[in-house]
Amino acid sequence: MKSEKFSSPLSWNRAKFIEMGEEIPDKLLEDDLHTEGELMTQEELEAWTLDSIKTFCVVRETNETLFEELFQEFTEDLGYLVFLGKISDTDAHELLNKKLYTP
Repeated sequence: MKSEKFSSPLSWNRAKFIEMGEEIPDKLLEDDLHTEGELMTQEELEAWTLDSIKTFCVVRETNETLFEELFQEFTEDLGYLVFLGKISDTDAHELLNKKLYTP
């Protein structure tokens, strides 16, 4: 399974969400085989990216520790998306530039 070498929540299948005690994303409720990252459409990927950028800008202003925790998860998610071919290395590298998230 592709997700075994990643700890990114986007690499989790339904069983992993259950194991971790996390809420199962709607698109995985009836799907035992895929991960959330595998099922993301281009539109969903763009929305996820924009939401992440907005969140990081706000959180970084108020809580640097939380920002770092969320950014680590984001880094793992991006690595998984690159692995899947859903995002390029170049785009991922640009999104990992923390200067983007300075208010």
